[in-house]
Order: sequence, then structure tokens, then C-alpha cells
Amino acid sequence: MTTVPQTRTRDSRVLKIVAVGFSAHAHAALEMLLHKQSVKTCELVGDIDIAHVGIVDLDGFQARQLFEDYRQRFGGPTLVMSVRDPAIEGMLWVAKPAQASTLLAALESTRAVAFSEPVAADTSAVAPPADPAPVDDAIEGNEIAANDIAYDEDLSPADSTPGTAPIAHPRDRADTGDTSHAANLAQTERRRHPSYGSFTHASYTDPSQRHLCFYDPREYFQGVLKRAIDLSRSKQQPLRMTCLNDAGKGLTIFPVQHRIQNEIREHLLRRLSMVSGSDNFVDFRLLHKDTQPTATSLEPRTQTESGLLWKVALWAAMGRIPVGTDPEQPVRLVYWPNFTRIFIPHHAVQIAALWAQRPTSLLETADMLGIERRYVFSFYSAALAIGAVAHAGERQRSATADKRPGQRGLLGRLLNYLGSHD
Repeated sequence: MTTVPQTRTRDSRVLKIVAVGFSAHAHAALEMLLHKQSVKTCELVGDIDIAHVGIVDLDGFQARQLFEDYRQRFGGPTLVMSVRDPAIEGMLWVAKPAQASTLLAALESTRAVAFSEPVAADTSAVAPPADPAPVDDAIEGNEIAANDIAYDEDLSPADSTPGTAPIAHPRDRADTGDTSHAANLAQTERRRHPSYGSFTHASYTDPSQRHLCFYDPREYFQGVLKRAIDLSRSKQQPLRMTCLNDAGKGLTIFPVQHRIQNEIREHLLRRLSMVSGSDNFVDFRLLHKDTQPTATSLEPRTQTESGLLWKVALWAAMGRIPVGTDPEQPVRLVYWPNFTRIFIPHHAVQIAALWAQRPTSLLETADMLGIERRYVFSFYSAALAIGAVAHAGERQRSATADKRPGQRGLLGRLLNYLGSHD
């Protein structure tokens, strides 16, 4: 059973943010948004040297030059705003136009890293962002203005701030030493990660195909890995999982460090994760309690327990949800996954922000955000695997089931620079 983290007092320290590449109108809109809706926990600053977090507009004037200079000077957590996914390693993409709640949620997800040990800027040669590759569900256009931020009219400072929802899991927050590696892994895998499946809308709506939308995690490597982690934790001993068809290579779980040392080749791990019956190819063996990792947390083969389980669950789900899941039952966010350290599925921040604000069913989530159901189902399956989501209780329709997120706000009425997802 996955442990649900205890409620923690919200971090009230002021998150200092530097904005790069924004037009005058967009910069003013961002400043007013933070002043209006962040309850004085976020502040826009002009000095990059005192900033905790950066927000970069990749579609603005001289974006490449500004971005290259920014990367040379700043090594902290960064959000990149663009109409298309730029797939820049180590940075979190926020699609434009972004709901205010989505942008605030993305900022909040960086708080744990921002207030950890300072991150030195990488002074080695930094390549400018490549031309954005086409993304099926990306928004067309490249104009930058204040309408790249859509304001939720029904958000007040009391309920709009993502921090009011449970924040990152303590195990995901405890160690930021391997943040760079995990972020690199997350971004480089985005293009080839088979985590969304290929189901069409008809697959989810046709009763004769509905059974295809479910899978049993216990029959996949996801279930094998979860049982191994649980056994290692219960015994408080390292555990060795040997892959019988990969020359004795495998995984070693270290419960005290909450780390997994992985020797299985990526393509084999993916194949193991995507087919049922994987338990026939894996052997368990408990190790002596004094056994220590042979690799540091900074090495690519070392991952967090939750990070590997998250990725394996995405591979197993492929646009599906666990058997027994009611797609019409509201889902709530238990805690924010640390998106700086795991693979980030498409629309993950938008989905998490919605569930942090109000319990919403899987089907309603897809309709409200205007995205394909396979993205919602994949995110739910991975988040459920690490205990980041839970059902809100008895089945009930969300109060906003027939209402798309509000698009009109104070700044829109004043400046007429509103964005829209419609």
C-alpha cells in the first residue's frame, strides 16, 4: 500500500522569479497576475542574480540570443513558455496560451528545488533551442503578447494558489542531487516515449471497445516492481531483481536511500514494461542490510523509486487505466509529483492543476481541457502508481462538468489581451 504523505504547512517564502523575453505588455500582465493571485508568495524581480526561478518566452523577439545568455547566467529551475513543445532538457514546458492556474501550478512545482541548495549555472557551451518540432496537439501560431496568459475569472487568491493542495511527496523532495539527470532523461525521452498509446476517441466511447481501455498492473512489470519495492521496504533490506533474459543484469533497490540502481538496458526495460507476464522473466533476492549502492545518485543508472515506477507505469498503461477504475468518478491530487525529476507526459501540469483545484473525473478532465483521453488516462495511471492521486469519494458530477475554465479576468477587461483554449 502506498503511503499518503501527511499534510504539511505551506511554504510561505517568497519565490523570486525573473522573466526573460517577454514583451512589455506580457511582462506587465505576468506581474499583475503574480500580485493578484499568488498571495504574496511569488514576486517578479529584475535581477537574475537574486532569482530562484526563471520564466522564458521562447517565441519572442531575439528569443535565441536571450535564451543563450540566460542559460549562461542562470542554473536554477526554469519554465519555458511556447506554443509548441521545445523539448529542452532540464526545463518545464508551459504551453501557450496558459491558464493562470496552470502557470501558478508550474511555478509551485519548482518551489522545493528553488529553495534547496543553489544550482550553479552551466558555463559550458550551450546550444540555442532547436526549432520546435511539430506536436500533434500543439497550438498554432507564434505571436507573443499578454494573451499568452489566460486568466481564470473564478479564481480568487484563496483558492487559486496551487500551494493549497498537498505539495510534493517528501521522498521526491528530499534529494535534489540528481535533478539535472532526471530532467535530462525526461526531456530526451519525450519524443519517443510510448506512454500514450494509439487509441482514438472511438476506442473510449464505443462500448464494444471499452474493455481495451483497461489493464491490470499486477500482470505487468509495473506490478513486479511495486511488489519488489514493497518487500524491500518492509524488510528494510536492499533487494536484487535479476532479469533472466539479459545476462544476469537487473535492478537493485535501496530502501533507505529510496534509490534504484538500474543495469537493464533501456530498450529491454521498455519491452518488459509493455507486455504482460513480465514476472516470468524476473527473479527476486534480498541482500544483506549493509549492502550499499555502487553508483552515486548523479549517475544515469541511479533513479528514485517513484521516478522509475512512474515511467514503468506509463509504459504499461499506454493510454489505459487500471481495471476497476471508474472514469466517471472524481479524482483529486494527493500531492504534486516533482516534475523536475521525472518524465513529464503531455498536459501533465494542466491535469494536475485542475485536480488540485477541484476533484474531476477522467472523462470530464479531457472535455474541460480539450485534450485526448489517452493523455488523461496515462497521467492518471502513472500518478496512481506513485500515490499522487486518489478518488474523491462517491461518484458525483463535478460542479463545473458543463463549464470550461473561465477565460475572462480583470486584466483581460482592462487590456483586452486575453488568451483562450477554445
